[in-house]
Amino acid sequence: MVNEAEYFLFVSDVPGVPTNLQATNVTQDTATLTWHKPRHDGGAKIRNYIIERRDTTRHTWSHLAVVDAHKTSYLATGLRDGSDYYFRVFAENDMGVGEACEMLRPITTQPEMGMYTGITDPSYGILIKSSLNLFSGIITDYTHKGDW
Repeated sequence: MVNEAEYFLFVSDVPGVPTNLQATNVTQDTATLTWHKPRHDGGAKIRNYIIERRDTTRHTWSHLAVVDAHKTSYLATGLRDGSDYYFRVFAENDMGVGEACEMLRPITTQPEMGMYTGITDPSYGILIKSSLNLFSGIITDYTHKGDW
């Protein structure tokens, strides 16, 4: 008599790497991050995405947020104007945290627009204070006062 048994083996692992991490709508203090879910969930449902950022002047990463698995975007706030940042995103399941999808190039936040501080005489030219994202007009005429 031959004893036979049939076994089913389910292997679970951490999830794969999220893909296509991008930053859009970058302003002086925010950036919208988007990514695609990993190709493999590791055999367990993805629970969260962990987002980190790193200022290019630093070597350490800072925790930014934990996002529910049904979302693949996040509005990063609290950025400093005119600064450069890298971002990365990890997927997490019940087995742990997978490898990160990391930006290859940093994003640069928009510097706040303001008056040109080199001009001290108010009779020179025009001064425009506007965000680059908001100003879309065309200057069609101006008046010059004073000597160039």
